[in-house]
Formats: sequence, structure tokens, C-alpha cells
Amino acid sequence: MRLKLGQLLQEGTFGRVYQGTLSGRDDKVGGEDEEERDVLIKTVVAGASQAQREMLVMEATALYGMVSLMRCVIYHACLFLC
Repeated sequence: MRLKLGQLLQEGTFGRVYQGTLSGRDDKVGGEDEEERDVLIKTVVAGASQAQREMLVMEATALYGMVSLMRCVIYHACLFLC
């Protein structure tokens, strides 16, 4: 999987949200073709506290598998650059 950062959409106290593109093979369905989808990428800034980083992980964990009315789905979450 490859993640490409795009335009900065919003910046908060300890994080940023970017528009981006996720591309690669979808191993969950056994596909061999490369797939590309538009995504939102939420980050924490380098100076974020441990508690702020944990909040991002907890938010991602709570929302994983849910589909919003805007059809936003969490595909991946990581603590380090993926």
C-alpha cells in the first residue's frame, strides 16, 4: 500500500487533516489489481504528547469498521509513518 499526502484541509492544536490517495492491492478480497481511493489522513504533530497520540489511536479504534453518512471508512491506522 502507498499513501500520498495531498492538500492540507484542517489544522488543529496537535494535529492536521490532509486529503490524500491510498493505492495498492486490496489483500482482504484477494484482488491482484491495484486500487486507488481518495482518503483523509489524520496526523498528530511531532510535539504531541503521549496522551494526544493515544487519543488519535483510541479514536481510530472506536471508528474502525464504521461507515459514516459521508461514506468515510477507516482503512488503516498507525503510530509511525506507514
